Amino acid sequence: MGRPLQSLPVHENPDGSFASLLSPEEFERFQARTHLAHKRAGTYLYREEDPSDYFYFLYEGTVKIQKGTSDGKELTITLLGRGDLAGEYGSLQAVRHDFSAKVAAASTVGVIKKTEIEALIRDSGAFSLKMMRWMGSNTLKEQSKFRDLLLYGKNGALASTLIRLSTTYGAARENGTVVLQLKLTNAELGEHIGLSREGVNRCLNEWKKAGVLSYENGLIVIHDMLYLRRQCNCPLHNLCSSDICRL
Repeated sequence: MGRPLQSLPVHENPDGSFASLLSPEEFERFQARTHLAHKRAGTYLYREEDPSDYFYFLYEGTVKIQKGTSDGKELTITLLGRGDLAGEYGSLQAVRHDFSAKVAAASTVGVIKKTEIEALIRDSGAFSLKMMRWMGSNTLKEQSKFRDLLLYGKNGALASTLIRLSTTYGAARENGTVVLQLKLTNAELGEHIGLSREGVNRCLNEWKKAGVLSYENGLIVIHDMLYLRRQCNCPLHNLCSSDICRL
């Protein structure tokens, strides 16, 4: 049996997380098929080419979904947190992972077999539709990230990353500024866009001098969100839904 439902208020999770899609009853059925596991930072839930037989629900912690490059570097595709689900669906038969899931901060996860997911889909049309929505959102999110990188260059991709961070981890102030309440090093920011630590540092310093952002206690404070949106042609109206505009 997994963790009690009351310990994870489903609808308090960030919009777009897997848990936010489920009703309390659906989450309870899902949770009953999981078992708890505790993962240390620096370990992996799975690596590229591992069999894709399990999914991992995050109760607490942070997990990076990464893709290895030909020169041995790791590109961070997605940053998962509380309420998110890690895993690749593919087919219901055993397939290999195309990505790695690295534990960035000590995490508590609920492990569920792919066959148990299949049983939930078979038993509930509503659950199957929500799984389809979750998979579709993941695809659109990844496509939008690659679009920003390919069309708007490294600066545009960095601006897009900061905007996505503000959606997931931002705290708005009365003066209009937004504090990113997740500490990421410049090297970690660079992992999201394939840019070196020095390149990220140079770009952030330019934006700091221009008054676009500042730092408080190691946290980035965004002062001019409109400027960042213009860097990646982010629409000023009809904004992307929160399940797409997130890391």
